[in-house]
Amino acid sequence: MLKEEWKGAPVLPSAKPLKKEIIISKKVMSPVGAYAHAVKCGNMIFISGVGPFDEKGRIPFSSRYANKNEIKTQTRLTLENIRRILEDAGASLDNLVQLTAYLTFFERDWEGYNEVMGEYFKDKPPARMTLSVSPPLYGLLIAMTGTAMLSD
Repeated sequence: MLKEEWKGAPVLPSAKPLKKEIIISKKVMSPVGAYAHAVKCGNMIFISGVGPFDEKGRIPFSSRYANKNEIKTQTRLTLENIRRILEDAGASLDNLVQLTAYLTFFERDWEGYNEVMGEYFKDKPPARMTLSVSPPLYGLLIAMTGTAMLSD
């Protein structure tokens, strides 16, 4: 086995730290913990978990015995909260490149959730993953997180 002598690591240009901008929107419920609604870093926006809360922290129709329309209402409210956060970061739903959704009652609510997603993202939908979670927290049927990208 040949052994080459290592003369040292190549010198890399020093990396500049990225500016990290914390986004706290006044248009949605205040965070209930040590987190931001979103963090903007360069041309990327990372959105924290968002639920179907109104400005006062209430959830509409919070019942595990809900009908199929409840998920539609909660999905719309969640997407509207994401839209408000993105607007405060200088972006829109069109800038979403990735979205992860968490459904409490996946089998029951998939159809209604997917219908609303189709209404919001007709032409250029983001990459998406939808997961089933349990148990419901505070009546949440859905929560979402995502990543948006601004043009350079």
